[in-house]
Amino acid sequence: MECDGLIMSIIVDGTNGLTLASWTTATRPTSPTAGQIGYNTTIASVEGWNGSAWATLAATPTYTGTFVAVAGAGGGGAGSTAGGGGAGGYLSSTATLVSGTVYTVTVGAGGAGGTGTGLYGPPGANGSNTSFAASTGLQQIVIGGVGGAGYNGGGQANKGGSGGGGAYGTSAGAGVIIAGQGNVGGNQANYGAGGGGGSGSAGGNASGNTSGSGGSGTATSITGSSVTYAAGGNAANNGAGGTNTGNGGGG
Repeated sequence: MECDGLIMSIIVDGTNGLTLASWTTATRPTSPTAGQIGYNTTIASVEGWNGSAWATLAATPTYTGTFVAVAGAGGGGAGSTAGGGGAGGYLSSTATLVSGTVYTVTVGAGGAGGTGTGLYGPPGANGSNTSFAASTGLQQIVIGGVGGAGYNGGGQANKGGSGGGGAYGTSAGAGVIIAGQGNVGGNQANYGAGGGGGSGSAGGNASGNTSGSGGSGTATSITGSSVTYAAGGNAANNGAGGTNTGNGGGG
């Protein structure tokens, strides 16, 4: 190929592909045509003349992003001595993000607290999952927390983000589905209930007739200041029966 009096070779090979003409920044064609491309050895990149300037034909930019995702927490159980709701799963991670791509985030809602009209009551509802980038290969799922057990009400799910606390009639607190997203709920003892598990620690076990506290959450400064997320709910301690012991927080 002849360009501005210079001979620049283009090699087309069925096996090795296309080799473009090359130049340095100092020896670029002085009268290029719009759409003309070549390899600039000075900047080690393919560039093209867009009609008014040389532009690098770069790949789509990518960025490493850090995110914190929290699922909805489980609601507290109902009854005179009911288990605390488990915190929603907590996940802190990084992902490679491609410029121009839309990443959808679905934030899980908290579960409703159990309700009753007497001494006994049902468990709280589980929290909903939070998902990040579900439409891409980066999909991350954070599991919702388990609702606290109701006083002699049973019905508590076995596993979640963090487990709900046990109550009379359901001695063991619930467990977790994905290791690292949360902790187990506390166990019941006598007429004390277990606290809900948190992202930082397990729910407190009952001691005698004294109910356990919720597990600790996790502090992060991703928003610019330190905030603690995903703590477990405290268990009801021989409180009045038939009340809603608390809805779980949203993700």
